[in-house]
Amino acid sequence: MGCSASSIDNKVVPTQVVSSYSHDRKFSGLSESNSRMRFPSLSNYDTLPTLTTEPSPPRNKSETQEIATYDFESPSILYSVDLAASKIMTYNIDTKKRLVNDLSKAALLSTNPRYIPLNPMKEEVFDHMFGAPSILASEKYLHFIGEKHFAYEIKQNLFSYRSARTYTEVKNSSLCKLRDEIFAISGEEGNGYSVKCEKYNITQNVWTQIASLPKPYFKGSTCGFIDSDGAAKIIIAGGLSAKDSSSPNQAIAIYDVASDTWTESKFTWKLTFSIDPQVPSLPLINCKINKFCLASLREDKIQMNFIDLKTGKSNSKTKPYPRETLEHPSIESSCISDGSLCLVISEKDGPIPLDNELPCKQKPSIMFDVSL
Repeated sequence: MGCSASSIDNKVVPTQVVSSYSHDRKFSGLSESNSRMRFPSLSNYDTLPTLTTEPSPPRNKSETQEIATYDFESPSILYSVDLAASKIMTYNIDTKKRLVNDLSKAALLSTNPRYIPLNPMKEEVFDHMFGAPSILASEKYLHFIGEKHFAYEIKQNLFSYRSARTYTEVKNSSLCKLRDEIFAISGEEGNGYSVKCEKYNITQNVWTQIASLPKPYFKGSTCGFIDSDGAAKIIIAGGLSAKDSSSPNQAIAIYDVASDTWTESKFTWKLTFSIDPQVPSLPLINCKINKFCLASLREDKIQMNFIDLKTGKSNSKTKPYPRETLEHPSIESSCISDGSLCLVISEKDGPIPLDNELPCKQKPSIMFDVSL
């Protein structure tokens, strides 16, 4: 990734934040050591350009060929989704370009006609997006993986259906990407948490079941990595193993892609925060070989929890961030490069509506980066 601390202005820029409570509330200035950049709520779209206003012209490539254009490396892009405001925002840290898409002008890829304006069927699509885990698969695509599986082409403001999961009974899995595959790990199943896992091959548009976990890691933090021997692996930590607990797992599970096996590390990770089942999984960052950082929020501070899987040594440090307008903050997306952890911190989404009406409250978001 090319995200660097130097690529973000080391300034405090008071930015207008629009929420359901006020249209002129602003962040107060903070010292340079506390924040380098922040951006307004997605609902403040009057001053931001809409990326796409109409569907793009038909392309000659087949859907499979389009899927094959995915990059295998994680891009240095942050994103936030605000369905109440019908907006998806992306920010490229390398180019400093922020794009805001108006979902009311999006389209759904079809066969005949090739493009269907999303507006007539927005509720149907949004019903499946609301609360669905999402993952940035490349610079071009976001995936929403819930009861339905959508790929969202950012530059074209275009949705398309992808193959549904084989474990249709498992919801709200933790997602991570490694090379050209997305892994869906653990989740909810019936009245409990699941040990089931599967992976999605982006180029082939196929889901495949993989080995089950030794125990549930619902809302666990996960990422892919290549170990010192060149083996592709997945790590998951934290999360919940039982419905009656809010304390995260102290164990760490590691999946070996080649052998299709999970093993639990001999080391434990004493994580002191609580897990909220209603917010996205906390980000787990591969800092370097064998060393990982799990980011969480504690009141008005970002807590970075580190562990070295070779030695078992762990430590943590905290950094304040400008929470002011966020009542129930959660980390929505993240990336890392050159020693900086870059985050989008947003207001927690409300419960899934029972009356098929989207929430009326627009959510503010801030962008913040901190040196590791």
